[in-house]
Amino acid sequence: MHIMRHTAIVLLFAASLAAQAVVDPKVELAPAIAVEEQERDLNKAETMYRDLLAGTSLSESARTLANQRLGRLLQKLGRQQEAAPFLAAAKKGSVVALDDVTQGLQDQDLEREKALREKARGLVQQVLGQRSMTVSADSPLWGIPRPLAEQLLWVGAPAVPEAIAALEAAEKAESYSPNPLRALAGFLWYVGGPKAGEFLQRAAHSERLALPVAEAAGNLRDPAMLEVAAAFLRHANFVVTQHLLEPGYGNLVQRFTPEQIVDAAEAGGAEWKAYVLQWARRYLDGVELQPATLARLHRLVRSALASSDPELGSAAQQFLLTAQSQASIEGIELLLRELPAMRGQIRVGLRHLQVAAGAEPPQRFTVEVARRLLPQVDACARAIEPEQSNGPALSRRQWLAAMMDSVARPLGTEVVPTVLGWADLGYECLWVLGGRVTLDNAKEVFARVAKVADKQVQPYVTRLFDVPLPPDLFPMMRETAQRLVASSEPVSWFAMPMARTSNPEAADWMLAEWRRSPGNGVWEADALVELGRRSRAENVRAAMRTVAGENWHVRNLLLLALLSMHDEAALDLVAKSGDPGSRLRHPYAVKEPHPSSVGVTPLEYLLYRDPDPPHGFTEEQIARVLRGVVEAGVSWQTWQIEQWSPSAIPDRLLGEVARLMASGPILVSHNVSTKQIRVGWASAVLSRTRQTGSDHGALRDWIPAVLQDEHCHVRDRLIGMLYPDEVERARAAIESCLDDDDAALALASAQALRECSQPVAFARLLQNAHANVRAFAIDALAANSGTGAASLVLPLVKDPDVGVRVRAAACFGAIVAKDAVPALLEMLRDPDEPVRTAAADALTRIRFYHEQQAHWDRVLKGLDASSASAAEKLLLQAKPGAAKEQRLLAIESLGTLGVPEALPFLIDWTQDPDAEIAAKAKAAVTAIHLN
Repeated sequence: MHIMRHTAIVLLFAASLAAQAVVDPKVELAPAIAVEEQERDLNKAETMYRDLLAGTSLSESARTLANQRLGRLLQKLGRQQEAAPFLAAAKKGSVVALDDVTQGLQDQDLEREKALREKARGLVQQVLGQRSMTVSADSPLWGIPRPLAEQLLWVGAPAVPEAIAALEAAEKAESYSPNPLRALAGFLWYVGGPKAGEFLQRAAHSERLALPVAEAAGNLRDPAMLEVAAAFLRHANFVVTQHLLEPGYGNLVQRFTPEQIVDAAEAGGAEWKAYVLQWARRYLDGVELQPATLARLHRLVRSALASSDPELGSAAQQFLLTAQSQASIEGIELLLRELPAMRGQIRVGLRHLQVAAGAEPPQRFTVEVARRLLPQVDACARAIEPEQSNGPALSRRQWLAAMMDSVARPLGTEVVPTVLGWADLGYECLWVLGGRVTLDNAKEVFARVAKVADKQVQPYVTRLFDVPLPPDLFPMMRETAQRLVASSEPVSWFAMPMARTSNPEAADWMLAEWRRSPGNGVWEADALVELGRRSRAENVRAAMRTVAGENWHVRNLLLLALLSMHDEAALDLVAKSGDPGSRLRHPYAVKEPHPSSVGVTPLEYLLYRDPDPPHGFTEEQIARVLRGVVEAGVSWQTWQIEQWSPSAIPDRLLGEVARLMASGPILVSHNVSTKQIRVGWASAVLSRTRQTGSDHGALRDWIPAVLQDEHCHVRDRLIGMLYPDEVERARAAIESCLDDDDAALALASAQALRECSQPVAFARLLQNAHANVRAFAIDALAANSGTGAASLVLPLVKDPDVGVRVRAAACFGAIVAKDAVPALLEMLRDPDEPVRTAAADALTRIRFYHEQQAHWDRVLKGLDASSASAAEKLLLQAKPGAAKEQRLLAIESLGTLGVPEALPFLIDWTQDPDAEIAAKAKAAVTAIHLN
């Protein structure tokens, strides 16, 4: 029925507009106008106007009219501020007045106003008739059932005078029920407007109305009504104010600014001040207050703490526990003063101060502020009961420990005595001493650290005691370490702090701990190295040698440290261990390492020039170490020559290394052959001597010395690398190698000596014990073809070595030795076929040589009687132009000689003009063919 009635009204209203020839905008807004004017449902009309304006279908003139009507509707409801934007928008457009719709609309409004007042009076009476009212979540008005509330709000502003009249009557009545008064006051707060605001402000001074009006203030919607509600904040009766701020319906307390509430609290009594401090603690958590507002709250706290009211004092203390209060130095100072006196189950706000143990928090205070707070923190620490270890006292002490850290962190070593005093009171505050432990205060600090729980000792010690420490601190450390061992705590980490005391006694403890602990000894080794930096006492070095000799994990580290201490006993360890392990940067090095540097091994550290740091050993001492490596039978690790940087090794040591590498046992690694390693070092020495000149002192006799070393494995390769002048200087040593049992060495020597300016005699080489040398000498003789070569080689035709005999036969053939023919004929009966073949080849060469020599002797003398020579001469004699008789005889002789090469000439001559010559030529051709 309601829908049908609404439709009918809309149609009638639209028809009436059409009949009056109303312009288009009213037709577009007809449904909303009908609801507003005919149904009088202002809430629904408001919604319809808003929906139309939110859409995009309205014409510009219709939108202007909609803004105007909605603005006036809101004014009627007392919502002036909400109406203003719509009325302003209407003025900007083409304003169409409501009077344009119908001529008598103002009279109609008066009639409607009267009707609404009558309806409102009835609704107010219904509200007054309610005796039991409860808050309904779905009702827009506090304490009024939803249907009744919706009707009252539909009437809107016309109902305001009726509600005011009812409240004024109740104020004067002998008895009243507070619920209806609260409900009607809520309506006034909701609708607002000047009339409602004026009455509500006046009600604040009414003994009967003030409380229900304050309780209903949560219904207000218009922000302008907050100024009206603020009047209740200063009410003389705190109960009224308290009900205004209760976090119930509307939650009005959160709509006031902190400044408004603090303003009122400053003028209020103790109850009001206590309430505001509690409100600030509850509702301002996380809110960033203006410094001025926070300062005013702290003034409230000061006055509260100075009062005798326990509730007010407790509220002040609780506010000091908040993060907001502690955001200012004043709040911290107040809390430091009050914290010892706080009782009960409290929890201090720590989240803005808490820091993980050992971490570095951001520095909160400047040096000036820290110095200002330090004595106050100290006084607070001494005032809190030390005997309590849990509950409220624990939370206070936790906060105070965090504050100690924040206050002490910006300060220097002057804060150490104060912090130690706090530690004596049981506070966990020693972390802050990081970077402040010195030789002067180390013992005092450690005395406190030694008292903490066993499991906490390590993080404290390792963090705080990483600086030079006094020697007399070691006994205290040793005692603490023994306690930890007894409680099954690991103590190897204690070695490094002990090393920083420079006390030599620490070495004995480290050695004992190394033997006791199951680890690989890295901590103890590092600590011994650190102690060795500070003390070179014999027991320190002895402990280092012991660990180095038994623990390969740390051997190179310790040996490097010992060698830089000029510890001669460490040389024996290097000799016994060779050069195992990886390269390390020397722990005591002071120079910046080269970018490509990979460190050194102990042996390299001894060998290199300008060691960092210097070790002071002589070259002779180092040479003994090198020889000791060979004598101990330790295989040398083999690195490529570039990796060991021979250019960094002094001359004498380079020569010693190369000699030992050439003769000692070495391991093959990196896919490099053993011989390649040995030859590489020899080449490095030769390169050094060639750069510095032949008379270089330390390496002058290196080549002869190596060549005379029967254990050298590369003497043959070395001789092969020598320049002629180097061979000349080492001639005696090379000649001695001719008689060496090594055939390759003897051959290399023979080859080198043949290149000298005064070569070695062939006779000596041909008598060498090695067949390869004799063979080389025979080849050299064959190449030189010197006088008497055959006589030198003839004794070797019966050499026991087949190869030598073959070379001898080949030599005879090469020099075409006619005197050797009898020996070669004898060799044709040699039991070895290669020898027989070589002898036959030699004889063939000799015969061919002599035949050719005889032939050419005849040719040179003009007595060549060969057929080719005869044919050539006959052809010349038979050529045209010669005498006929001569030609006839020559042609006939060519036929008789039968040389086919003459046929082309003879065939030509068969056509000769002379018939006799032609016949002779034909007969000669026939004779040659027949032959």
